Amino acid sequence: MDKDQILQMSRNENEGQPDEWEQSIEKQAAQVGKAAGLVTCILLVLLAEYVLHNRNIGRAAWIVFFAMEGTSYLCKYLQTRKRSHLFWAVLELFCAVAYVGILIILAVM
Repeated sequence: MDKDQILQMSRNENEGQPDEWEQSIEKQAAQVGKAAGLVTCILLVLLAEYVLHNRNIGRAAWIVFFAMEGTSYLCKYLQTRKRSHLFWAVLELFCAVAYVGILIILAVM
């Protein structure tokens, strides 16, 4: 086989899959999206606390944030089996559930 045949076989084998450049763009976009989500949650908490005087809005923002982060770490753990990812997944999902519990308790009271 010559070089062109090997390249064509490789292209056919990897057709439809993102290359390293596209993967790095996806990773960077996910990081920027997570940072934007964090900033949005912080702004919602501050707005709810100091302007609207309604803490439930801030709690709801933290539920979304912790659920998003915990799920992200859970997916990473399932693919890599790194224990640190499992630790952060459990911790952040626990925080999300705790905030849901707080909202329910406060709604009942």
